[in-house]
Amino acid sequence: MNQHALRDIVDMTFWETDVTTGKEFPAFVIDSLKSASVEGSAEATDLRGGRGNGLYTIFESQRDINITCTDALLLPELFAARMGTSLKKFSAGNKGTIRKINNLAAPKQSGTGVFSITIDGTPKTPADMLVYVTIAGERKALAYTATAVTATDAGKFSYDTASKSIKVANSELPADAKVTVHFEMEVTVGEQIVVSDDKFANKTYRVTGDYFTRIVSGDQEVEAPAQLEIPRAKFDSAFNLAFAPDGEPVTFEFKLRALKRPGSKELMKITMYQ
Repeated sequence: MNQHALRDIVDMTFWETDVTTGKEFPAFVIDSLKSASVEGSAEATDLRGGRGNGLYTIFESQRDINITCTDALLLPELFAARMGTSLKKFSAGNKGTIRKINNLAAPKQSGTGVFSITIDGTPKTPADMLVYVTIAGERKALAYTATAVTATDAGKFSYDTASKSIKVANSELPADAKVTVHFEMEVTVGEQIVVSDDKFANKTYRVTGDYFTRIVSGDQEVEAPAQLEIPRAKFDSAFNLAFAPDGEPVTFEFKLRALKRPGSKELMKITMYQ
């Protein structure tokens, strides 16, 4: 009889069925887990009776298997699946939109003229830009003008496409100032996950987890491969994202539950082999 010692992490593969061919394919492969735990539970009902109400037997039912994983890295495709959606990838023909903010320092200007401030990003619609000049705690909003600002255009700003800069009259900067610029920007490279109030994790996957055990019952210890398999599992839709500038790096937790398959009683298999 082999006895196994376990101190290893699991590499998980999520298998999805192709609706066209009926064949399974690996939808996600995770090899960056920090920890993974499998918890099995069952509801127990006691049968008691007689003098002293002694325990005769225990009836068990409602077998449940829950898997909790902590990943060192965030896999966007997997996170999107947990939200009941698919990952949106941007391209030149399928652009996304984000809101940008630039907080820029502008030195004091003297005399007549126009001051140019280069911004980070390209506004989708320059007319929708918001520009504020803050001096000594007092914030002033500037109005957009489609024509290039001149030295006499007080209270206005313009945007120069060629230099990707806004221009304001020197009179708007009688002292050192902070210039805040808000605008929408299109992106062609990147990806997006949309979390909706009416969508939840709806797909099920065959999940396999590969790891190593150490057989310690023989004369010599032996490293042996093993695999945990859940034929049908579903993500928990709950999530938590934490952001911190210091301390331990943020990790990402996700949970799964084993589901019963029609016509089968198997919830999980653990295979040790050599």
